Amino acid sequence: MDTTVVAIKHLQTDVGTLKQGFKELRQDIHDLVDFLKENMVTKEELNNLRLELKADIVELQTNVQNIEQDMNYVKQELKNIKIQLGRLEQKTQEDDGVVATELYALKARVKELETFVKKYRKKQHNS
Repeated sequence: MDTTVVAIKHLQTDVGTLKQGFKELRQDIHDLVDFLKENMVTKEELNNLRLELKADIVELQTNVQNIEQDMNYVKQELKNIKIQLGRLEQKTQEDDGVVATELYALKARVKELETFVKKYRKKQHNS
């Protein structure tokens, strides 16, 4: 064969290989474009997401502030309850002391009355 014919055949093979390569490259580019269309976020979508997140953060901050206020209220109420409980405990101890003192006094009076009744009965019995 003539070298020119061989060269042309090589060129045809190379052109065929290039055509196949370009076809595959075109398909890869098409697949990439489809992937980007399906998964890519537009600037507008990103801005909308940013605005939503900003609103969510503001709402979350408000909720946290409300929780902090509630916690402060609960802490204050607990302090008040502790103070009232301390007063009640002190009053109860004082009342217990008064009751014990009055109980001893009543016991002494009952004893005196019992003694008086015994003496009175003896007197009545002897008379």
